[in-house]
Amino acid sequence: MMKKLLTAAVLLVSFSAANAQNFKVVRKNVDVNNIDFPRAKTTGQSERTASTSTLTIPDTLWYFYNKQRFINTSANQAFYTIQGSVGTTTNGDLTEFGSSFLNSSATTSVTVSDVAFFASRQTNSTNTVIPVRVYLYNATAAGIPTTKVDSAMAQVTGNSNQPQFWLASFTTPRTVAGSFFLSYRVMPNANTDTLLAWVTSANTATSGATASEKFGEGLSYTRAVVTGTNGVNQFFSNTDFYGAANGLDLEAIVVPIVTYSIAANFTASSPNATSTPGSYCTNQAINFINATVPNSLVYNRQFNFNKFITYWQPVTGFNFSITPNAADPIDNWAFSNTGTTYTTTNASNTPATAGVLTTSLTIKYRPSPFSPASQMPSISDVKTATYNVVACTTGTVTGINQVAGFEALNVYPNPTISGKTTISGLNGNNTVIVYDMLGQLVSTLVSDKEVLSIDLSNKANGNYIVKIINSNDDVKVVKIINQN
Repeated sequence: MMKKLLTAAVLLVSFSAANAQNFKVVRKNVDVNNIDFPRAKTTGQSERTASTSTLTIPDTLWYFYNKQRFINTSANQAFYTIQGSVGTTTNGDLTEFGSSFLNSSATTSVTVSDVAFFASRQTNSTNTVIPVRVYLYNATAAGIPTTKVDSAMAQVTGNSNQPQFWLASFTTPRTVAGSFFLSYRVMPNANTDTLLAWVTSANTATSGATASEKFGEGLSYTRAVVTGTNGVNQFFSNTDFYGAANGLDLEAIVVPIVTYSIAANFTASSPNATSTPGSYCTNQAINFINATVPNSLVYNRQFNFNKFITYWQPVTGFNFSITPNAADPIDNWAFSNTGTTYTTTNASNTPATAGVLTTSLTIKYRPSPFSPASQMPSISDVKTATYNVVACTTGTVTGINQVAGFEALNVYPNPTISGKTTISGLNGNNTVIVYDMLGQLVSTLVSDKEVLSIDLSNKANGNYIVKIINSNDDVKVVKIINQN
């Protein structure tokens, strides 16, 4: 209810004070195929790979504009008509509105160097140049703007109501961690200077649209100052901006030019060849876990067009027909023992023969295209690793199997208790060698006793290989689990 009241106040109150502004919305169809974008930056990259390295990603996130082109079932765009007082320079006295870019990791950094915003100058303005100030804010995980980071100036010129992108550049590129918010407001030289600030219109989760045509993100916010006894100065969501039954969103079109880094990486399950510590057995699955960083951006539909294209469906038949890029799989696994490429986030491989298994993970990032028809090549980062595979006649050893000379052997407890376990059933002289799962020597014990204690209380938890050699050179290998 409070949001509705604030919205009504912003839309309906007539401002007459010196520092007030006129704020209204006009709806107009725009042929986006014929819009000129003279000052927008685009970033083009060619296919390239980097072996086990960190890859720098430069991108222009045409996210909100692309949402309009993909989803808007009515083909309508709207604009705010904004006028303001002359020479106003203080923060918070004019309407300011923008959109959020959600980064779920509070520690992942993104550098913002420039911001493009979609606007035009109304033809009856007094001056041919309208100054606009663009702001960069930190934001909560939900996208609500908090502290201001920096601002930059831009100028909207020309004599046309037709919108285009205008660019504001920060003096120093600004790095923000986690989600961030971009907004802008008019800084007119005359009260009659009028900015047309264009927005997208879309369906939200409360609308009757199909699932693929819903936005429902609440990513756009407006800040307005309403003077008088009940004056307010705060951001509020543009979701259901008019209280419309169909859940109408109006989202400000602001586009950041960003840079951040990604690194393809993965981990493999522990070696399972007990006869050759540090190796893997044939016919036993090796599980690979994707550990690429930062996941919060690589798999984020706002930051990676490869993910965006899997969420949003193209719409055809109003001003143009969209033929979007096909989505590349983000994850591409390859193994030297098979010709198959796996495109799941994680992967598993079972080598059938002994030798060296080479594994590679290629992470594909596709920059956000200016339009869905723009063919933007992917950028790739590659992590490669090799693993030694040996033939294991008994498969993975997790306990005691029968080997001549060790029929009475027993290891208990396994897992250890407080890092300690006991080997019983030894006969004659025995050498006991303990390895960790990387094949590194942990300890060597020699005993002629029937019972021998092993103490791993000062060692890390995990799997260890115990190799027992008796006086007849018979060999027994046991895997134990250390649990402190």
